[in-house]
Amino acid sequence: MLKDKLQILLITYNRKRYLKETFEQIFAESSPIRDFDITVLDNASTDGTSELIQEYKQKFQNIEHIRHQTNIGGNANICRAIELALVKNKEYFWILCDDDYFNFQDWNDVEKGVNNQKDIIVVSHVQKTENVNKYNIINELTFVPSAIYKTSVINETVILNAYMNIYNTYPHSAIVCYLINKGELNFSVINQQIVVQNWYRTILDFQKGTDAKFLHHKQKHIEYMVAFINTYKMINDKKYRYKCNENLWLGKSFFYSAYRVWQKNKDYFPNLLDFFLGISFAQKIQFILVPIFGPVYYKLKYICKFLYLSIVTDIIK
Repeated sequence: MLKDKLQILLITYNRKRYLKETFEQIFAESSPIRDFDITVLDNASTDGTSELIQEYKQKFQNIEHIRHQTNIGGNANICRAIELALVKNKEYFWILCDDDYFNFQDWNDVEKGVNNQKDIIVVSHVQKTENVNKYNIINELTFVPSAIYKTSVINETVILNAYMNIYNTYPHSAIVCYLINKGELNFSVINQQIVVQNWYRTILDFQKGTDAKFLHHKQKHIEYMVAFINTYKMINDKKYRYKCNENLWLGKSFFYSAYRVWQKNKDYFPNLLDFFLGISFAQKIQFILVPIFGPVYYKLKYICKFLYLSIVTDIIK
């Protein structure tokens, strides 16, 4: 049975309302994972989240509640989950967040992926299934619950790299980078997403739990595009790394991503330098040209779009 092969680890911190919604989905009568072993890693919540977990633990004996002594941060909690997956040592593990939506329509495809011994089963993706190739999969996997991983791919190198990459927001990307370096990126992609991220909740709660005045400057000024570039530095093959750069912001061009980096980091030079050092020569040229041509390009783009819509509207009328 799949529940004997797959364990679930759920990370949470001060999200009582959202966690309750997540539990309602996971433990619904129709949920295929309601009987799976579920370990909740609680980052010393203070809003009643811990009490909610205990309530559900009394109803469902398959829940294990691990409450940290202090809030170690969401990214460190991901690392703890990876370590714990290795300790519990079921064949596969799935790290979930406390605020997402689930659609188990294609759950049978997960079973197929496990039966076919895939290292990674991609269960959430922004791009169409046919576009999730080996170069952009690393972007798709930055969303924590987007993949179910084979536990045997975790070793001390992966764990060390995960901890080192905490400040880059994506410690779990150490797994896919390690597999790329080994030349063994063996994955399958679920056609219909099983878990969908709630971006609005993520944006609202991103700053909770820490005093920004006392954060390390790298953590204080982290920016997603720069975090991608720094994460890719775990990939040994430069050509592979540069190919990943082409699709930083999923569905957008490299120029668009570079423009966003300039806009977000023009007052923080270290991020601009990190980004510049992590891209190819051709991409460096584009990056240098962005502050010169970027504003003009996007103004013309919006003007052309406005004119196009105006003409189409007149024709329709």
